[in-house]
Amino acid sequence: MFTHSPESEKPLILVVQQTSSPALSNVLSEKYNIKLVPNIPPQLYFSPACILINADVRTSDAFEQTKRLKSHFSTMTIPVLLARRDHDEDDFERAVAAGIDGYLLFPCSKQTLLAHIAVTINRSLRDLHANPLTRLPGAATIYQQLKNRMIGNAAILYIDINQFKRYNDIYGFDAGNKIIVETAELLAHVLLRHGSPDDFLGHIGGDDFLILTNPIHSPLIAHTICQRFDAVHHNAGLSVTVTSLTLKKEKLRTIPYIAQKIATLMRQAKNIKSTKSTWVQE
Repeated sequence: MFTHSPESEKPLILVVQQTSSPALSNVLSEKYNIKLVPNIPPQLYFSPACILINADVRTSDAFEQTKRLKSHFSTMTIPVLLARRDHDEDDFERAVAAGIDGYLLFPCSKQTLLAHIAVTINRSLRDLHANPLTRLPGAATIYQQLKNRMIGNAAILYIDINQFKRYNDIYGFDAGNKIIVETAELLAHVLLRHGSPDDFLGHIGGDDFLILTNPIHSPLIAHTICQRFDAVHHNAGLSVTVTSLTLKKEKLRTIPYIAQKIATLMRQAKNIKSTKSTWVQE
């Protein structure tokens, strides 16, 4: 599956329409590769960035085809934008029930059309990259943030919950998920209180989180995380390990080396015999 046309870096838009619309095709082709089809195919062997159902497709057909698309695991995440020529309040509820991701009234300006498509695609990508439990940015966004900040001076805080698997095994997944969500909220609150406006918090997965912040703020953030986590969860036998390193050395300018360095620091921290949360910095 791919989200771009193989011959170009332009995102691919699948346009569902019953009659030819050269004007629409010309507008879309400025920013996107387009594939014109009369109906959404029962099986897609590619994954378009977005599906635009044109206004000439019957509303009932549009809803039926979207429901089918959204019912299959391989296509349910493809965003669908529905264009209509008239304003029908009942259609809005039916569109939501069918799984339509965006609703657009024709005629509209070129700028409005392209903006709706861009917003629909961006929202879909953001949702795909977010952790479904905490709604924090996931691995793909974390990777991009690390790449973007390698040219500057940033501190990386890696947060891991100790004894989480044991807690999960004893109390069950619901209780474990509650700990994960509470930890995400704690980290966000600490970062908002003691960090900078351009700081970043991501959820790598499981019980692992990552913060990117200014090196000046990292000691206070790390200390506060440990202190506040222990205040809430120490009696449950849980603690956190926070490892910290700063992107100021030339050898730290590659993600594989960063991952290796964090793993080394984490092993060192885990060897510290303590029931309380621990912070280790390079």
